[in-house]
Amino acid sequence: MKNYFPHDSDARSDDKIIALRIKHKWEGYGLYWALIEKLRESKNYTLKADYNVLAFDLRADAAILKSVINDFGLFAFTNNSECFYSESLNTRMQPLDEKRAKLSDAGKRGNEKRWKNSSSKSTHQSPPDNNSFATQSPPDSHPIAQLSQEEIREEVDNSKSKETSTNVEAKKAEQAKKLAAAKAATLKRKDEFYNSLVPYVERYGKEMIRAFFDYWSELNKSETKMRFETNKTWEVAKRLATWANNEKFNGKSSSTIPKAGLGSSAKSAGNKAASRETVGQFARAVLEQYKSKDGD
Repeated sequence: MKNYFPHDSDARSDDKIIALRIKHKWEGYGLYWALIEKLRESKNYTLKADYNVLAFDLRADAAILKSVINDFGLFAFTNNSECFYSESLNTRMQPLDEKRAKLSDAGKRGNEKRWKNSSSKSTHQSPPDNNSFATQSPPDSHPIAQLSQEEIREEVDNSKSKETSTNVEAKKAEQAKKLAAAKAATLKRKDEFYNSLVPYVERYGKEMIRAFFDYWSELNKSETKMRFETNKTWEVAKRLATWANNEKFNGKSSSTIPKAGLGSSAKSAGNKAASRETVGQFARAVLEQYKSKDGD
């Protein structure tokens, strides 16, 4: 765990990484992570921008390596441009560095306390024999050794909690961003769906087309899909024909929908009473409805 650093499992989907992969394929992706590993092992997480030396170490082409470092915004440079570093790596290493600093400070305090207690005891005790130090265990100088098991667990738990909280907030922000984009895309598709119905207004009338649109454009809870998008199959013309037939059966009709076979017996457009149809007309309408359903 000496050289550990966090690594997102979906790093390959980052926009900058995708641009890198487009130009240099998986070779560029591999060189990127090799550079990250070298930065993690280096002092202050920085490396000298000597492309020839780095290329020799990584057995890579110097020109490609230089492009990976300079062309995709994956690395930043110091003020004199002599060294480069990764802002992402520095951010990820910050919690671990802070934890190490806390452990180091706690170790120093433990050493001071131990030696103070030792000095206090020596003023009340007789001097030891010349050979007495041979039987004493030397103080452990490692900072972690001065902490109790409870203190070590507390430090580790605090660090994990901080890292987890940061990751959760980042994921929530990313999810909110994706949801907003999905909603915007749905609104665009809704407009496209509306425009696809315009050619049928003359045949079926505005009232029926509006009712058809309102029903089939209803959004789901997440507002990312419309009702018609949840169907396995969809043909606007057949769905409209079925809708028009259903309206006839329910006693509704539009003055713009052709009424074959009525002739002189058809009532005026302003007459609100439903016209009575012959048995043959009704049978043909039923047959058309089932044909439409079979085609869905």
